[in-house]
Amino acid sequence: MSSIAGGGLTREIGEIFYKQLKDTEKLDDAGYVLEELVESAASKVKACTAAGIPYAINYRSTRDPHDLNFPNTVQLIGSAIGEKGIAVVREGWAKLKVVNNNAAIVVGDPIKVSATAGKVDKFVPTAVGATNSGDVSTAIKTRIKEVRTVVGFAEENVAAGSGSAPGADKVLVKLCIGAVGINA
Repeated sequence: MSSIAGGGLTREIGEIFYKQLKDTEKLDDAGYVLEELVESAASKVKACTAAGIPYAINYRSTRDPHDLNFPNTVQLIGSAIGEKGIAVVREGWAKLKVVNNNAAIVVGDPIKVSATAGKVDKFVPTAVGATNSGDVSTAIKTRIKEVRTVVGFAEENVAAGSGSAPGADKVLVKLCIGAVGINA
């Protein structure tokens, strides 16, 4: 039986799909924000930096499922995982890793990528206080760049600084990755 090309959605909303992981990258837990890059002529993902554009969230860690240690301690890197890649999501809800020194987060707060690779924190925009048109234009461009780092909105409260506490280092987020896709 053959398939019909162009017959609708390629993925259902919230569906898991697979992306290759950067050759030297490893992820110790699920819930990291990932950005896209090209490596060895292939589209791959890695933990998103504060200057990166969020692409997806990893669904599982890269810990070796065949490691006989408990808990398993061996983490595979992208080149060991191979072409199939890792499970990622772009839509729906996800528990995201919170930066260690996070701000207090309440339901409805916008959540952004932090300076710590792949982790998130509450989005607090910089003030636009310039008075002349050249300064305002620069401030608006800065705000657009900031907004593109927003990955969603908090669905639960997280106490300030709880990102370093085991079991309390994640926040449930309604994802809106790619709502602002400006690259400049």
